[in-house]
Amino acid sequence: YWFIYKENQLKIYQHDLHELQGVASDIEFEAQTGKNALQILDKIRPKYKGRVGADLDYTYTKLLSETILDTTYFYDYDFKAFDLFMRNFNIWYKEGGNTRALFTKSIDNISFELIQRDKLFKMNKGKRSTEMMVVMISMLTPIMIKLFGGDSYNQFMGYPLAVAVINVLFMLMVVKTVVGIQKKVLDIKIRG
Repeated sequence: YWFIYKENQLKIYQHDLHELQGVASDIEFEAQTGKNALQILDKIRPKYKGRVGADLDYTYTKLLSETILDTTYFYDYDFKAFDLFMRNFNIWYKEGGNTRALFTKSIDNISFELIQRDKLFKMNKGKRSTEMMVVMISMLTPIMIKLFGGDSYNQFMGYPLAVAVINVLFMLMVVKTVVGIQKKVLDIKIRG
């Protein structure tokens, strides 16, 4: 679950965040060319697929039918820098203003946060290798006792109930430790 499903979900989430960065850059570029919000969304939405594309289509449809720029569901991505960008996009839509002043800082923040998330993920993966090596060494301990413990191991094996309980507890702790390490690797939130 944690090594396949959750890691795959994180990759999809990271891809969506990079797509949102592209959306922000496209909106800024198109806004500087003098287009309005409806024209901008109409131009950029075919470029994006998946969840981001569906959200852009919904935004465009709502803007076209109700003349309301509804970007609240972009908050579901839990990406504060993009949320601030969309807030500025709403301000620009309602009141106008200098696109460079409204959008440039937000896009810089988006880029900074994505770079930091990528660095954190790579750093966590490096730490995971080291921590997993320590777990593997600890799993070799029973074999080492068997090979070099002599009579101690044989005496220990004389208590089957104790051996079973200790082995189960040992394996449960190993699994708990490995899952904890993987959870730590997948936690790449920059903000609390």
